This record gives sequence, C-alpha cells and structure tokens, in this order.
Amino acid sequence: MEPIVQVRNIYKDYNKTEVLKGISFDIFKGEIVSIIGSSGSGKSTLIRCINGLEKIKNGEIIVDKKVVGDSRSVIGKVGMVFQDFNLFPHYTVLENIVNPCKVIRKMNTDEAKELAMSLLKKVKLEDKINEYPKNLSGGQQQRVAIARALSMEPEVILFDEPTSSLDPELAYEVFNTMKSLAKEGFTMVIVTHQINMVTNFSNRVIFLENGKISFDGSPKELMETDNERVKQFIKMIAL
Repeated sequence: MEPIVQVRNIYKDYNKTEVLKGISFDIFKGEIVSIIGSSGSGKSTLIRCINGLEKIKNGEIIVDKKVVGDSRSVIGKVGMVFQDFNLFPHYTVLENIVNPCKVIRKMNTDEAKELAMSLLKKVKLEDKINEYPKNLSGGQQQRVAIARALSMEPEVILFDEPTSSLDPELAYEVFNTMKSLAKEGFTMVIVTHQINMVTNFSNRVIFLENGKISFDGSPKELMETDNERVKQFIKMIAL
C-alpha cells in the first residue's frame, strides 16, 4: 500500500536557526498519528510544512502522489484545523463553510449550502447555522472549523493542538467529533499535549526532540519505551 503522505529528509529553518533537521516518515490511509514533544521541538512547523503553509529548505513532501509546494498545491488533499479556530468573524457558521466552497472549489451556492448543512449535521451544529463565531463556545467554534476542513474533501486532516485552548467539557465535544471521523476511516495527524488523545485515540505516535524524530511507534510501545527523554515527557504531560 502506497502512503498518502511521504516526508523525505526535510529541513526547515527560521533566520538560520534549524527547526526541522532531516525529518522522514510515511503516513498511510486510516492512520491516526499524534505528534508530541516539548515546545519548540518543531511539531507545529512540521504540519504547517505538510500543508504548504511553510516552505521547507531541503527535502520533499508528497501528499497523494503530488509534491507539496505552497498551500494551493494541496487544496483538496490536506485539511487543517488550527488551535485558535481561524473562523471568519464576519461570516455566520453556514457562510464560514459555504463561501470557501464557492471560492476554492468553485461550487454554486446551492451545492455549497447542501454540503455545508450535511457537514454541520455531522458535527451536531445544524441548529447554529445563522450564528456568528463570537456567539459560539470554543468547542462549537472548533467543530465548525472541522466541518470547514471536511468541506474540501481532504485525503488527510491536520490538527494543530485542537483542544489545548478548551476546558475539559468543550475539549470532550471536539474529541467526540474526531472519534466519529476516525470511525469513518479519515486519516489524521494531530499535534497534541493531551495524553488521552495520544494513548486512547491515536494508533501511532511520533515524538520530536530538537527538530528530529526520537520515537515513532504505537501508543503501547510509547508507554513501554526505554527512551528516558520520552519517558520523562510522558510523565510530565500525564500530570
């Protein structure tokens, strides 16, 4: 089986400071991969490179047989859900999904509305279509963001700390939505510090340390590893 995402020896720097140092891995259809590591280890930069939001210095990233250039090159292949939601505040919930479909996918209004309504029903927000983001809870805003990402019909969805700014109850809402997507076979890559997300949801974990991969394996292997740095990190996020 050919991987959906291929990351080949990539390097990335900011102002001559290396952030990613020769990262390589494959992601296959249906995998749920958690990327963990301390702040500054390169986690968010890595998924932004996969989405074409950051340009790599060296190496190659291929998504669904297409080399990633900028974010336009992965439209319809990669969806992104941000920590701070990134919804348009002057659009209603419905418009936040309909308008990108019309602009990016060139759908007509009726087609875009039909798709948006089906996705909002999927994330259990069909009763909020006329609300503006400011009137929604953080969990509801994140679920709208997930619906918007799904509207591009991506091959893989990237999540950058999707629950870190939410209290436990709202985080649980988002987690349940993500579990529903997992049951449908969506491929997901999640930057997270949530130990529950890592051990009870993911089927693979990548640990980044100083811009390099120091662990890549199953959650079970993670919890049983002899890698002292990984053990120390897991102990910290489990507190």
